[in-house]
Amino acid sequence: MAEEKGKKEEKKDDKGKGAPPAEGAEGEEGEKKKKPMVFKIIIISSIALVLLAIVVFVSWKVAQMTQDPYSGGKPEKKDEERKSTLKALKPFRLGSKEMPDFKMVVTDRGEQHNLKCVIWLGYSKDYDKKGQDFFNELTDRIPMLREIVYRVIGSKDLEALQIKNLDHVEEELLSRMNEVLENGSIVDIMFEEYIIQ
Repeated sequence: MAEEKGKKEEKKDDKGKGAPPAEGAEGEEGEKKKKPMVFKIIIISSIALVLLAIVVFVSWKVAQMTQDPYSGGKPEKKDEERKSTLKALKPFRLGSKEMPDFKMVVTDRGEQHNLKCVIWLGYSKDYDKKGQDFFNELTDRIPMLREIVYRVIGSKDLEALQIKNLDHVEEELLSRMNEVLENGSIVDIMFEEYIIQ
């Protein structure tokens, strides 16, 4: 019996020699193949992240260099003062029922452009407390104030009338309008629906 057991064990050993390798051996070869693949994915991902960071940084720098001082960023002291002043203003539309907005033709280098806008005048709310004198004066002088607008805007070229350059036009309009007013002064001029075609 002992001999039979020995023969059976030998047969089992013979079968083991021709049998495929164990799972552990196959797993080692699979891991060797997976390691280079994982390593390649990590390297490609790292390169992609670095490139993305560079693109974001460069676009941020370009945006800072081309940023218009009036479009955002840190507000200047003048802008902060203007905002606090605007909160205390009351608007007056420079128009009438017949002519609520301004329509004019601007000629620049021989070409004609149509300009359409609505103009609001800002005056201090304190004038209302003192009485209706200033408001009545504004109402009475609408034709004169509109004429000032036509003369000032009509004397400008197309570049000066672009939205980014309107501050200079506003300053000139303010000084010219305040010269003719007696019972108060206009503090700000605001353009609405400003269109040049």
